[in-house]
Amino acid sequence: MLRFNQTFRIAAGSRNTTETVLLSLSHNKIIAYGQASLPPYLTENAESVLAFIKCVDDKLLEQMDYPHAVAYISQLKENNYAAKAALNMALTDLYAKLHQIPVYKLLNLPCPTCKTAFTISIGNYDETLNEIKKHAPSHLLKIKMGSHFDDEMLRAISEARHPNFFVDVNAGWKSYQEAYDKTNHLYEAGCILIEQPLPVNMIEETALLKETSPLCVVADESVKTSVDVERLKNVFSGINIKLMKCGSFQEAIAMAHLAKKYNMQVLLGSMAESTLAVTATAHLASIAEWHDLDAPLMIQNDPFDGISYTENAVTLPSTSGIGATPNLLFPL
Repeated sequence: MLRFNQTFRIAAGSRNTTETVLLSLSHNKIIAYGQASLPPYLTENAESVLAFIKCVDDKLLEQMDYPHAVAYISQLKENNYAAKAALNMALTDLYAKLHQIPVYKLLNLPCPTCKTAFTISIGNYDETLNEIKKHAPSHLLKIKMGSHFDDEMLRAISEARHPNFFVDVNAGWKSYQEAYDKTNHLYEAGCILIEQPLPVNMIEETALLKETSPLCVVADESVKTSVDVERLKNVFSGINIKLMKCGSFQEAIAMAHLAKKYNMQVLLGSMAESTLAVTATAHLASIAEWHDLDAPLMIQNDPFDGISYTENAVTLPSTSGIGATPNLLFPL
């Protein structure tokens, strides 16, 4: 379990821990790592991840080159995206280490540079105002909403006048009118985009909000893979790409290419993940306009070292592979 520094509240509920599975691969004395992060709103858990791993033919996988290994993992069983992400992460880490290059070079991507948003979870007026004031005006903030605290949070946001923020509702608003009204209040307060304002099944209402809202409406829970991007190209004006949702570096890149084809913005995100998974995601920084990679800053028992933060700028280690290494908290 990964433990939060403090209780984390979103529209779906509050929690202090997130289930996770860590795995390692080894070849010629080189060890590579992967992670599946499993928040409770996903359909996967530790048992399903381990069951997926047991389906993998180790001997067959060892005989394959990298592209064929990636394809083999992606076609194994339907769904299981977090499990696939963990194995794809470890495979990519291994092959990059074998070639003594960083992951972004293995993926033919530019050297990643980005600044991350900082997350503020749901709270009352005082909690929200205090959390916003902790951050410099140059920091991009992601403020969670979608609860009975919304009115208090709107007052705090308006009073704080922070110049760089967006709001993640996690499908917490239940009608078009509620979403329309609150989106306009947020726009007046300086909000730059709104993430998953309505439940997944409210497609027509979300499409209407996209047309009437002054903000970019970004899909999170509604989108996992390229299939969803194609299906929702006229419903949202942006997508949130997460390795745990799409299952691989390759699918993340494909989603970004498709989003750009449809003039959709891309937010590269993370869940409650360790430094391992977030460092892995950071190699994809060039595919996105926005970046939400602050998860390790919220974890008190992070078993990996890797990505570092200078203010809100994200820096990757200058090593081969993902660049994340186990620390003393790594479970032996």
